[in-house]
Amino acid sequence: MVLNRISEKQRSIIIDGFLVAAALYLFLMMMQLFIIPIQVQFGRSGLLIFSLGILTASIIFLDRSFHVGYGVEQARYGLAGGALGWIFISSIDALVGLFTTSAQSFLWLLFLGLFSAVLWRRILPLGVKFYLGTIVLCWLGRFIISAESQYSHIWDMADNLRMMTGWIAAVGVVLSLGWILVKAKNRIQRIFGAMFLWFNLVIVCNVFFNMPI
Repeated sequence: MVLNRISEKQRSIIIDGFLVAAALYLFLMMMQLFIIPIQVQFGRSGLLIFSLGILTASIIFLDRSFHVGYGVEQARYGLAGGALGWIFISSIDALVGLFTTSAQSFLWLLFLGLFSAVLWRRILPLGVKFYLGTIVLCWLGRFIISAESQYSHIWDMADNLRMMTGWIAAVGVVLSLGWILVKAKNRIQRIFGAMFLWFNLVIVCNVFFNMPI
């Protein structure tokens, strides 16, 4: 096995950094693509059932993050729960309208972000940090891209701003890779780096390749 021939740090870079970011990206993209077909095939009731199932799985993963030892397992359960939580929010978005991208939603996003930031260092367990971090980053990415798209037909600078966002995210990809490869000192820090690598990669793929967010 190749992984048995490399150092522990190199193994962590691959597993906790690159594989976590890739798995998060592919999982969220795949689940996002399910939402519209489910609504078309089974209607609003089918999508509602799907949403409740996803919510249940999200809460189970969040709860599980409290019952494993401190460290990597908590982070992974928190990430998985947060990803499922965002799929639940996205499916509700499809049911009730553009909740996550409306002007009013910015206030909710701001509240959630500030709430998480205040409690981050004080009381939040590690799993909850990853859970909330995943949801906030997903919401922030969708809001930024959607806001730029909505104003592109009435504001000439919107397209330029969208491209600028893509290039800033590309720089973020490079910085995240640098953090994972060089700066991070342990597995938890590399998983944090993977979360930001995934976030920037999603924006880059949306801006330059029109992939869903």
